[in-house]
Amino acid sequence: MTNWYYHDPSQGRVGPIDGDAVREHFRAGRIQRDTLVWREGLREWQPLQRLENELGLGVTPPPLPLDIAAAPAPAATPALAAAPSSHGRADFTAALDAAEAPRSQASAPAPSAPEATASNAASSNAAPANTAASNAAPSAAGSSPAASAPPQPQRSVSPADYAPAHVRRQSAPPPKRGLSGCAIALIVVAVLAIPVIGILAAIALPAYQDYTHRAKLAGALAASNDYKLQVAQYYAAHQKCPNNASDGFRPAADYASALIASVQFGRLKDGGECAIQLELRGFNRAQLDGRKIWLAFDPASAQWTCSSDVERASLLPQACRN
Repeated sequence: MTNWYYHDPSQGRVGPIDGDAVREHFRAGRIQRDTLVWREGLREWQPLQRLENELGLGVTPPPLPLDIAAAPAPAATPALAAAPSSHGRADFTAALDAAEAPRSQASAPAPSAPEATASNAASSNAAPANTAASNAAPSAAGSSPAASAPPQPQRSVSPADYAPAHVRRQSAPPPKRGLSGCAIALIVVAVLAIPVIGILAAIALPAYQDYTHRAKLAGALAASNDYKLQVAQYYAAHQKCPNNASDGFRPAADYASALIASVQFGRLKDGGECAIQLELRGFNRAQLDGRKIWLAFDPASAQWTCSSDVERASLLPQACRN
């Protein structure tokens, strides 16, 4: 089945519909021959009159046979002039009387052939003055509209032309197109979902960023386990805390990585514990970049503690929040 579309000035594009529906709209007067239509396979919209043969709208009946076409049309009978109301019947009768008037005038009797011959013979035997008068008389008679005018064609009047307005057939108005219940529900859901999504994003995005930064920081601290092992071994061998200049250690910048700017070794001033200082970078967050984490080693208990100058403790691993 071929899907058809047509353009309506008040509704825009209407369709898809099949060919039978297009023919029905055309017969009902909803679309005209200049209405733009389109179907699958056409490159562009075209007037309906270009496709009327394809839709069967331009088919006309074959001509009548000569013997039937030459037969005179039957005279209208008073029974055909009946209308649904008295007012329509009176209008139709008046129209028939008006149509019959020219015919009665055109059918006035004309002089017969024998009378014309006798008149011509009498005029030939008369005097010249009578001859002129007799010649003028036929000329005047010949110029009469009743004798020379051709008969008027009979006007065909249909009872429907004079029927009351309330009984005339009117084309049905085009159906109104509107939003369906599902479309309205989707619009309401979309309008309500936008603020909800915004609220969820405002809550979830910072929490996700904090989780990502804690994971990165935990990975950087895990890489410092090797440094803690070196400090403990050095203290056990020399009974003092190492620094970056001690044997087996390197300058602070040599320990740099994607998340660590430098690693310094030494002793804390207050408690005297051996310490490792980690300077952070690469987090793209002012609360972390440039901040420091201290890992302190107590030789008496052989335990490590963690502290930091990061103001927001929730960004640190649990072990470094005290």
